[in-house]
Amino acid sequence: MNKKLLFGILAIAIVAIAGVSLFYYLKDAGFTIAWKSPFIREGEDQQPSVPALTPAITPSPKTTPATPSHEQSPIPSPKGGEYLYFRGGEKTKVFLINSNMKYGTYDEDIFWPPWPNYSAKKGDPCVIINGTIRNEYDKDYFICLTADIYNTKGEKVGTVITYATKPVFTVVHAKSNGISPFEIHIKYDKKDIIGYDIFVAFEPSEIPPP
Repeated sequence: MNKKLLFGILAIAIVAIAGVSLFYYLKDAGFTIAWKSPFIREGEDQQPSVPALTPAITPSPKTTPATPSHEQSPIPSPKGGEYLYFRGGEKTKVFLINSNMKYGTYDEDIFWPPWPNYSAKKGDPCVIINGTIRNEYDKDYFICLTADIYNTKGEKVGTVITYATKPVFTVVHAKSNGISPFEIHIKYDKKDIIGYDIFVAFEPSEIPPP
């Protein structure tokens, strides 16, 4: 037989025996040959693990913050179309055509030395009642008007402090059957008024009050 052929066969046999021996050696030593997927990684315990999926986050519906509310009673309904009364309950001939109430401030200082409690500074809060009256007496008169205001508890509150000759009323000079405007300021620092009443403070007079 050709020597070259024998040499080739012998070489192949040696390589085959060496390969088989190496395979069993590696197997006994605990090595494993495996194809690694790019999506699988091995942990420290040599066990393949799949990367944890990041949970999808669903955004919560956007909420609009509530607007702070400032508790305040509604403005009392306007009054009118009625005759005014004295505080004692007697009906007058002063006809209230209309009136409204609002919150405001004093636009100047008011100070009455004989009555130090009846004073107000510019900017002090107050309740303002204004409107128009008709004098149905047969003479021109000076008519003194005052008012009461009531809070949400039904309590009479505030102090009438006006720019008239006396602090507790305002004075209107009204011609017979004439229409005249008026305005009454009541010192009060809250906004919880639910009602008011207007009165004629004194008997109408042809001369102004002292």
